[in-house]
Amino acid sequence: MMRYIAPVRMLAQYIPMAASNYMGKNVKEFTKELMVVIPKYIQAALDHPENGRVFADIIGSELLPEEEKTMYRLSGEGFGLLAAGTETTAATLTVITYYLLAQPTAYSRLLAALKGVDPLNLKWTDLEQRPYLYAVIHEALRFTPGATHRSSRIARDEDLVYTSKDGQVRWVIPRGTPIGMTSVINHSNEEIFPDPDEYTPERWIKEGQPNYALEKSIISFGKGSRSCIGMQYVKPLPFIVLASKI
Repeated sequence: MMRYIAPVRMLAQYIPMAASNYMGKNVKEFTKELMVVIPKYIQAALDHPENGRVFADIIGSELLPEEEKTMYRLSGEGFGLLAAGTETTAATLTVITYYLLAQPTAYSRLLAALKGVDPLNLKWTDLEQRPYLYAVIHEALRFTPGATHRSSRIARDEDLVYTSKDGQVRWVIPRGTPIGMTSVINHSNEEIFPDPDEYTPERWIKEGQPNYALEKSIISFGKGSRSCIGMQYVKPLPFIVLASKI
């Protein structure tokens, strides 16, 4: 609602903490994080910029206009970093846990794939070479697409030209036109992922090796210049957690 209705989004900054107490636990926690916890970190960055806090770099950067360096704007950026770095990974691990317990065959295959792994001496270079572990995680990423809303993009300098598969229809989207789609639609495309409602790690393995070509159809982290800035740091986490716990 806040994303698509601008007046509601603008009013959110004026909701006092006292009012949030009557709006449910989730709203209360959200409001507290946005209006109390994160502003404290921002203020600490202002008071002690030498401590190397991320907000100190943002506030001191010339890339962000001065009029946008408000407490409200920076709190929003901070909440975005917090949500993107915690909820997404937690959701992926939740999906993996459920389906491994619901599908004992997949669980057994993963145990076999992790045979010989020392949970106290994990090496990322070793874990990424285990095809079934790769498959379990990428199938979970397909089920947990990160941002479920439309990811808007604008081609500012060129018209976009699309042709149907049979070559009979051609579309031209004028430059400057906002377009968007949800990752859920792409991840549920039966032409790319047969039986999309089924959790099937095997689809990610081809001739005994990870099916890296299929990764082109996964947009959990977005694509291109606007993709997730923390993808290379977050992506290994499920590998490490699974190998250490299973």
